[in-house]
Amino acid sequence: QSLSFPLVKSLGEAGCLFQSALVLCNLLADKSSPFASFIDGKKKVVELGSGTGALGVSAALLGASVCITDLPHVLPQLHDNVALNLQGPALTRLS
Repeated sequence: QSLSFPLVKSLGEAGCLFQSALVLCNLLADKSSPFASFIDGKKKVVELGSGTGALGVSAALLGASVCITDLPHVLPQLHDNVALNLQGPALTRLS
C-alpha cells in the first residue's frame, strides 16, 4: 500500500519524513526481515515525537495497537496524516 506524508516546512524537523523512519517501516513490513515478526497483532506501540506519524501509521496497518504523540503544535499534522493514510480496522488501532 502506498502512503502519503506531505512535507510541512513550517513545522521544521517535525514536518519532515526521515529516511530512518522509512527504513524501519520497510523492515517491519518485509516478511523476510527479522523485524517483521515484531508486529504480530498483539503488540502495543508508542511513538514519541511522531512528527509525520509515518512509523505509527505503518505499525497500525501491520496490526499493532498504536499511540502516536508529539507536541501540541504538531498534532494537526498527525491528524491530517492519519486521515490521509488510515481507514477501516487500522484506524481503530490508533490512539
